Amino acid sequence: MQARAQLMELLDSSRLPSERLKGVARHIGLTKMTRSYLMAASAATAYIVRKPSFEWIALGTMFFLFLLCLGAATLNDYQDRDIDGKLRRTQRRPLATGEIGSRAALIQALILILAGTLGLFIVSGSPLCA
Repeated sequence: MQARAQLMELLDSSRLPSERLKGVARHIGLTKMTRSYLMAASAATAYIVRKPSFEWIALGTMFFLFLLCLGAATLNDYQDRDIDGKLRRTQRRPLATGEIGSRAALIQALILILAGTLGLFIVSGSPLCA
């Protein structure tokens, strides 16, 4: 119920755009986007070294790997939510401060992981790849 309330609050048209952007930024922060991008880029580098020609399937694979990385980072934040509040370095993370509910973070993680897995299955045509 808290996740739904947060989503409705995020979509509330009476809120200032800057407040909505802050909410979106908090959710993006859970994904550790820079690190996730670097992980997906390392997979792309391995692909290019193996097969230097461009293929659309490679671009799709890298995108869905990126989604998986985003989901894994969000899931990691969810798992560490209790510890983060006790450590100085992590005590200002959105889950530790309560700016984002743990249920909303878990839903975000599951959506990203499922989207990445399903995308890999569609792009590759193989359940083993997914």
